[in-house]
Amino acid sequence: MVADRPGVMAPPPLIFALSIGLGFLMNWVFPIPFVPINPVVRNAIGFGFVLLAVFVAGWGLSALHRAGTPVDPNRPTMAIVETGPYRYTRNPLYLSMVMVQIGLGLIFSTSWLWIMLVPVIIVMTKGVIMREERYLQSKFGDPYRDYKHRVRRWL
Repeated sequence: MVADRPGVMAPPPLIFALSIGLGFLMNWVFPIPFVPINPVVRNAIGFGFVLLAVFVAGWGLSALHRAGTPVDPNRPTMAIVETGPYRYTRNPLYLSMVMVQIGLGLIFSTSWLWIMLVPVIIVMTKGVIMREERYLQSKFGDPYRDYKHRVRRWL
């Protein structure tokens, strides 16, 4: 019997936490000067990204809850969620994690958090999202395929 779950490589929050931690470590070992932006403006934009991320994540979690499907990729998906932020992006929770990393890069004035977005997005796409997409297509068939054609993976 095939497991009713996508088999993602690791929990997405852990993947982003490792990326952020490695970004801070790299900044400590090999700092790269950040784009010279007024600190007040930089922090305002950074906190704006973090607040937007919290809003998007809350909106996405609420949509999942209303649809009766779990957030945890180790549990079976119960429905294709097409409401809330899922009308605009298939992965609003992952997008919110990207926004947090962008915001923290600004707030802490470290280029490494932005540089680490490249590998984290590759890992998320190949090790999490593509696996989830195969799983959802296998489980829901044409309705999920139609949703994929209407709504972008990231933005």
